[in-house]
Amino acid sequence: MNFASNKFGLQIKLFCTISCAPILALAEQAAVEQPIANLPSASTQLVQVFVALGFVLAIIYALAWFLKRFSNQSSLSASPIKVLNSTSMGTREKLVLAEVNGQQILLGVTAHSINALHSFEQQSIPEHVVENPEAVVDFKAKLAGLMAVNKKPV
Repeated sequence: MNFASNKFGLQIKLFCTISCAPILALAEQAAVEQPIANLPSASTQLVQVFVALGFVLAIIYALAWFLKRFSNQSSLSASPIKVLNSTSMGTREKLVLAEVNGQQILLGVTAHSINALHSFEQQSIPEHVVENPEAVVDFKAKLAGLMAVNKKPV
């Protein structure tokens, strides 16, 4: 039995040697034809890899920009539901003013539910109203005043 298994192992080794001989000869011939000095260095190969990666990322970015720029967004803007304003009332609660088919609805939104609190006519709540124009504070002047108060002498 030992002789038979040894004979079978010898046949496998012989088959592998014969079948791999042409591949080994081609590899040896290629090594002889192309000296090591002509091969690119590791740093050159690394630069080529990063340039190729940058090129692929630039193509992906350009395609994403193109799709975003020229996609049909009319279906999104033609939605009958629009959120006009949202105000946070706590960590998980907020009030949302939404317009649905020309009617404004005040919604109370929590982590577990959404409740309609009140319905308004379309023009009953204007988008942006300043009641007293003199009450609007000049930010630049107020900031300069606060900085002058907190300025310490050197």
